[in-house]
Amino acid sequence: MAYEIPVLSHSFDVNDSSTGKQYYIVKHSTTANTVALTTAAGERARGILQEGASSGANLQVMLFGISKVAHDGTLTPGLQFQCSSAGLATAATTEVGIYRLGECFESGSTVSGTFATVFLCPNGQSTN
Repeated sequence: MAYEIPVLSHSFDVNDSSTGKQYYIVKHSTTANTVALTTAAGERARGILQEGASSGANLQVMLFGISKVAHDGTLTPGLQFQCSSAGLATAATTEVGIYRLGECFESGSTVSGTFATVFLCPNGQSTN
């Protein structure tokens, strides 16, 4: 099922790494009001890019709500997810220090780069 329920989103400028990466996970870059793809597995992320466009465009980023997300093929319903070093959602690990980003509602294909439907609800850094 393809649907989004944007509860909270915001516009950010997009840098080169995010060009054409609709539904990829992004973080703040070093430039104000600009996002870039995540570059480390389990790092703190800002949200899910809702549009794909060229560098410098101002695009919507889902901060909280139900969204599609590009994933690495490991998501299944009920699993919590984190970001990968390539901006994809991946099943959350139990490793201390990772940031969980939410829960998978519906998984798509097991092929990397396909979309799953998730509830984006960042719940902080793992301390267990």
